[in-house]
Amino acid sequence: MTISEPDQLNPTISDLEEGTYILELTATDDDGDKASDRINISVLSESINLPPRVDAGKDQYFVVPVSQIVINGIVEDDGVIDLINWEQTAGPEVTLDGINTETLNITNVVPGNYNFTLVAVDAEGSTGTDAVAITVLAEGEKIPPIIDAGPDTTIIFPQRNIDIIGTAFDPVNEDEIISFSWRQISGPPTTILYPDSSVLHLEQLLAGEYVFELSAANEDGMVSKDEVIINVYASEYEGIKAPDYFSPNNDGIADFWVLENYENLSNDLLLIIFDKAGDIVYEADNYQNNWNGTANGGGRQLPEGVYFFTISVNGTVVKTGSVTLLR
Repeated sequence: MTISEPDQLNPTISDLEEGTYILELTATDDDGDKASDRINISVLSESINLPPRVDAGKDQYFVVPVSQIVINGIVEDDGVIDLINWEQTAGPEVTLDGINTETLNITNVVPGNYNFTLVAVDAEGSTGTDAVAITVLAEGEKIPPIIDAGPDTTIIFPQRNIDIIGTAFDPVNEDEIISFSWRQISGPPTTILYPDSSVLHLEQLLAGEYVFELSAANEDGMVSKDEVIINVYASEYEGIKAPDYFSPNNDGIADFWVLENYENLSNDLLLIIFDKAGDIVYEADNYQNNWNGTANGGGRQLPEGVYFFTISVNGTVVKTGSVTLLR
């Protein structure tokens, strides 16, 4: 894999091979504080038919009177789409128009909670689905803020500071003022700055798991809460995570055994897989998350069962365990 302009927000990635890649974006501010986020990229064989990607849109809120609600769905596929269908799965009876298109028009709406599901089927019979919730409020009805304390995050020493970015908004009146309050639920002691803002700044984090709760209140005094987990590891070895099982059956789901939090070690990492008899069935230097249940030397598919692994960095074993291969 080649990354051009890795110091830019929109790099170009080339020379990809079949397998799963994990990319990490790190940003550093003027004070030297860092924050990171990761994305998984799976490169599949041309022979694999992926199900349609379906997006029914974000949840929406309305206050009566409302004459019409329009939901703009998105359907994409690596081939040809044979069928698109909207279905109402909850809520009072309404009139639907455009149920076989990406855009659904809803009329004759009354206050209530509605759910709609968008289904797409491609020419090879693969199906993709997504759902959206629509809330229609009576005039004068109040609702608490919609809140998100941010994604769970992992950091590794020497990084010991982090910003947690929370968000909240009033779904009916997006201009309404929201008040924020953070508190620590669990974890070692740490320095907490700006607990009354949407962005919580943490300093001098110790190794361990932290849980923080974000509360958001609107002008009507209605409160919503959400939690976020921060895992802090003392070494980059400690953060390596290995799945307990995977299922390499070419369905595009868990086809590869994907390690997490090992990217900085990949050039020096040796993975060895053993069977129950202790024989080596797979070995890879600079492992690239591309083991699909085949043995070294000919690509023989290994049978279902429990296998054992060692992960070594620069000749030192840093992690051992077992993995179950399912077919």
